[in-house]
Amino acid sequence: MIFRYPVTQAELDEHDCLTGPILLGWAAESCEVHAKELTNLNCVVRHIESADFLHDARCGDIITLDVSFYESGVTSLVFKIKVLKNKERNVMAIFNKIVVVCVGSVGGVRMPIPHGI
Repeated sequence: MIFRYPVTQAELDEHDCLTGPILLGWAAESCEVHAKELTNLNCVVRHIESADFLHDARCGDIITLDVSFYESGVTSLVFKIKVLKNKERNVMAIFNKIVVVCVGSVGGVRMPIPHGI
């Protein structure tokens, strides 16, 4: 699944580059949306195992997150993301393992639930 985000002035650091926390937020949001599309359940990011930041992004760049479903557990889904910059499709970052857990309310307590995939 493909997600696109424009880099705006508000997302830049003191060096006029996109900050890492913003990109991590976009990655988490993209995986949660993809997981919800697959399961029709509420899903949250539980774990990000590795993130390799290869190039920076500046104001006006369009960032594309190519989110791929990798594997699943009973309550979890695992995704990989390749982050591309602009139309040149330069690889900006790679997230090798983002674990998303499906959650629901059981007896009034929010906890992981089976997704059925």
